[in-house]
Amino acid sequence: MRATGRLTGTAGSNAAEEMARREAAAVAARKLPALTNEAKGALRASAVNIWQARTGRRAVWDGMDVHHRIPLEWSHLFPNAEPNRVANLIGMKSADHTLVTNAWNAWRQGLNGRVPTQAEVLEQALRVDEQFGKLMTFLP
Repeated sequence: MRATGRLTGTAGSNAAEEMARREAAAVAARKLPALTNEAKGALRASAVNIWQARTGRRAVWDGMDVHHRIPLEWSHLFPNAEPNRVANLIGMKSADHTLVTNAWNAWRQGLNGRVPTQAEVLEQALRVDEQFGKLMTFLP
């Protein structure tokens, strides 16, 4: 046991919960604005061009959409990460992209209007990867 009376085994989860609370407070304090629809549109157009530059083909020629693994809706929570970084761009058939979008929408609704932490967004991205990864095409 630690001096606080907590068991060592629970100290890690308590520390993680405290870190998440601090992160949420920091994001709230900064009041980072979400991207405007215009900014999202520009990033989507740029993502399509990045896909073509990396593959030599437009994604649509192969029946794919370019999906942002961390959706643009949450990109303001990651101010030091470029939304159109190669690791965040994934090709998906349109119907599969809709399935992924629906999973993110259901998750967002479960937040009941609360802004998630970075950790929560990353956890959701991992769940989506696990569920739909076989349907994703990654950039070289």
